[in-house]
Amino acid sequence: MKSRLNINIFIVLMGLLWGVTELTAGYLLHLLHIPIAGALLMPVGVLSMLSVYSLGGTKSSLFLVSLIAAFVKLITILFVPVTNFYLVINPVVAILLEGLIMITPISIIFNLKSHRVPGVFIAFYAAILLYKFAFISFQALLSMNTGAPALGGLNIFENSWFLFVETLISSVIITGSLLLKELFLPVTGRVRS
Repeated sequence: MKSRLNINIFIVLMGLLWGVTELTAGYLLHLLHIPIAGALLMPVGVLSMLSVYSLGGTKSSLFLVSLIAAFVKLITILFVPVTNFYLVINPVVAILLEGLIMITPISIIFNLKSHRVPGVFIAFYAAILLYKFAFISFQALLSMNTGAPALGGLNIFENSWFLFVETLISSVIITGSLLLKELFLPVTGRVRS
């Protein structure tokens, strides 16, 4: 009972950490027009979910972390004019999509006996790319139905930086973080039900 309570508290803390990072660092990075803002924010969410899963969280707890982070990010609706609702909806949906799509690579990687760098990198690169296609599709749908501006259509050439370079940066950060964790903190018992 106490162990489950501790995991639930950790889920809430990781969701809050991710959400507050999106609110503060996300706002600052986008305000400064840092071209890799999304590439730096994506690993925060993935590493938050990885932390929960590595301490005994379930697959559903991974989405719960993203749900908490999305609710924290939703606070910005209080500060955004109604005409710019997409400035709130887009990041909230992005966080939720990230939470859904990352369940598979996180659970696969932590069920492996060892983290081989190429496999980890490929798993996260593919998942992040899938997430980005889903997000661009959402934006295109939102734009068609409401007229809200979108980052772009489904034109791969116009979105190549967002799709491929930012994905590469995020995947390197996530893979490097896992490698460093394994080097300094030996992992025991990765098996999940």
